[in-house]
Parts: sequence; structure tokens; C-alpha cells
Amino acid sequence: MKAKLVRQRTKREKRKPIIIYFLAGILVLAGLATLYIWQRMETVRLVKEIKEIEEQIAHIDKTKEYIAIQVTRLSSPEYISQKAKRELGFTTTDIDRQITLADPVETARWQNWQQFLAQVKEYGEKAWQMAEPEAMAGEGN
Repeated sequence: MKAKLVRQRTKREKRKPIIIYFLAGILVLAGLATLYIWQRMETVRLVKEIKEIEEQIAHIDKTKEYIAIQVTRLSSPEYISQKAKRELGFTTTDIDRQITLADPVETARWQNWQQFLAQVKEYGEKAWQMAEPEAMAGEGN
């Protein structure tokens, strides 16, 4: 009789670990399911955020195009001349009334003067380069 009792006792002890493993498996599955749901919710949130940012970019592009068109329109010579006539009272002058501000003869003299100054500057730099080693030798003594 004792043998039967020992066998029953060992069967009961074996059943306890199976229940523990079953509960642990359920907890692991619940944890994985929670992580999966959280990941899906996060993905949906990020997709919505990306869509909003893309809409903002599209809006900015439209604004940029509109501003470029406005700059082109407002900087056209026709628009500027109309504004000058209407708001400032400017008028166009006839070709006979126009005065040349730059005299070709004076321009040639100015260019000659600039060339002369450039040559003087080059001469000064060359003279300094030639005199510099002597000056350095004089300072060393």
C-alpha cells in the first residue's frame, strides 16, 4: 500500500511545475502582445506625424512659389515704371533730352590714372621685397 501512496504523491508534485510553466507562458504572451500593440500604436502616431510634416512642406513650397512669382512681377521694369509714374510723378524723357554722365575722354583718363597707381603700388612692393633682406640683416647686428 505504501507504494501506491508514493506514486500518487510523485504525480501531484509533477503537476505543479506544469501549471507554473503555463502561467509563465501566459504572462510572456501577454507581455509580447502588449509590446506589439504599443509598437503598432507608435507606428500609427509616427505615420500621422509624417503626414502632417509633408503637408507643412507642401504649404511652404506653395508659399515659396507664390513669393517668387511676386518678386518677379514686382521687379519687372514695366511695373516699376508704372509705380514711378503713378506714385512719384516720374516721366520718361525723350532721347534728345538725355544727358550722358560718363564722358569717354574722362573715362580714358581715369583708367590711365588707375593703371599708374597700380604700377606705383607694384613698384613699392618690389622695392620693399628687395630692401627687406638688408633691413633684416641690419637688425640682426
